[in-house]
Amino acid sequence: MSFNTCVSQFMITVNELQDLKCNAREILEPLLILVSPMAPHICEELWQYLGHNESICRAVFPKYNPEFIKEDVFKYPVSINGKVKLQLELPATWNSAEIESFILNHEGVIALLQGKTPKRSIIVPKKIINLVL
Repeated sequence: MSFNTCVSQFMITVNELQDLKCNAREILEPLLILVSPMAPHICEELWQYLGHNESICRAVFPKYNPEFIKEDVFKYPVSINGKVKLQLELPATWNSAEIESFILNHEGVIALLQGKTPKRSIIVPKKIINLVL
């Protein structure tokens, strides 16, 4: 419930939208409504710039939709003997066997193993991958 945490997350969102060159009204309008309690002046000005005549305070708050927060990929830290060596983005739906198969054939991991075969693979889906030599 910290104000700075909210602002930080909104800045991350804005930066990601900027990287995507997003200018879709159906994304930006709900974002403005969400940010407006914490940054009312700039949101009001942007709301008017988007062509609205009423105040943003009168806008209907967006409904929560769990489909919007589903992640397609997960960024796994790949550890060798407990030390993180690289990060890989893999499909979030993969199970341990699929992850292990991919990792053991990945060129970056093969280079890090230096020809050694892992004695054990510890894979926790959506958490971590650790190879023990």
